Amino acid sequence: MTGYVRPDVDELKGKELKVYRAYYCGICTSLSSKYGPLSRLFLSYDATFMAILFDSFSNDKPKFGKSRCPLPPFQKKDVVVRNPAVEFGVEISQLGTRLKTEDLERDSRMMKRFFIFLIAPLFRKADRSLIKIVKPKIDKMVFLEITRSSDPNEIADAFGEALSSMVKWAKFPNETALLLHLIGRWVYLIDALDDMKEDAKKSSYNPYVSKYKIHFSQDDFLELIDFVKKNEESSIRFLLQRMQEEFSKLEGKIIRNSTLIENVIFYGIPKVTSAILNIEQKKGA
Repeated sequence: MTGYVRPDVDELKGKELKVYRAYYCGICTSLSSKYGPLSRLFLSYDATFMAILFDSFSNDKPKFGKSRCPLPPFQKKDVVVRNPAVEFGVEISQLGTRLKTEDLERDSRMMKRFFIFLIAPLFRKADRSLIKIVKPKIDKMVFLEITRSSDPNEIADAFGEALSSMVKWAKFPNETALLLHLIGRWVYLIDALDDMKEDAKKSSYNPYVSKYKIHFSQDDFLELIDFVKKNEESSIRFLLQRMQEEFSKLEGKIIRNSTLIENVIFYGIPKVTSAILNIEQKKGA
């Protein structure tokens, strides 16, 4: 459930892309320093967006420096020096990794469960105060998944609540809560749509499969996927519209990086959405 909240780099100017990468690399460097080198492997675009959004309301200007990158080795890259926004991105990344490993631990396939059993202890660390805030919402989401809820929106709301609950912990302006809630909802729903083919093939839980499977047999999963995407497209598009409207309300309060955030919400997220909604059609074209 990570990596979807990303920019459309084709629409970014060179200077904007440089700043985005400096946040990304700053979080990567700080992750390694705080949680060890392996934590770099699970850095996501989502954490980078959250850090940039956090910093956009700060009166303190970010400072830029240089840090050596392991890929390629010995090359120095521009980074945003560790500050509260970068620290927030670090914790979001670590929390996302923890949730991912816990999700994989529930997987029915023994080899995957064994692999996660071996590596999970490396990624269990995350800020306890953040976990305390987020955990009740995540537990609700997990309960709905375990009980195989056939209402995707109910589970997506729980994830949206988890994201918006971070507002107080990170000291975001209260007005950002709804935007974060909408982004959380979108992330859950688009991830479920993206995973439908694999979940249907392996009979794994997917809220959309649960909602629509009564209309199709087990062998008709490709028809099911096409049917679901066509039926759900309008509600997903409406969710994008609401996100954009909420960003427009906040734009006047943003101190910096407004164009970066705008790019993600008006170009990056819609581009990801279109790719996932049309993925079967593109592959067959």
